[in-house]
Amino acid sequence: MTKENKVVKFVCPKCKHNNLECCMDGPHTCQVTEINIYGDHEYGEYESTATVSRWQCAYCGYVLKNGDDPIWDNSDVAQWCLDYCSQE
Repeated sequence: MTKENKVVKFVCPKCKHNNLECCMDGPHTCQVTEINIYGDHEYGEYESTATVSRWQCAYCGYVLKNGDDPIWDNSDVAQWCLDYCSQE
């Protein structure tokens, strides 16, 4: 696997779950193509002019930070994961 294709792992330091969430500010719309009886959605095409405001654990809300500032840049997220999450 080349460096460009390497996948980094996220593990929340607070709750140990591995669900990372990108939180965005601004308008975006998406097409819902299916809703099952449990309320789960399948999405189609989407449009967005939103910008990333932060990355956080989807389970507990732990916000990834660089110092006191929330991380918003994709490459900073990857580096944070390499620095703080086991990659084994």
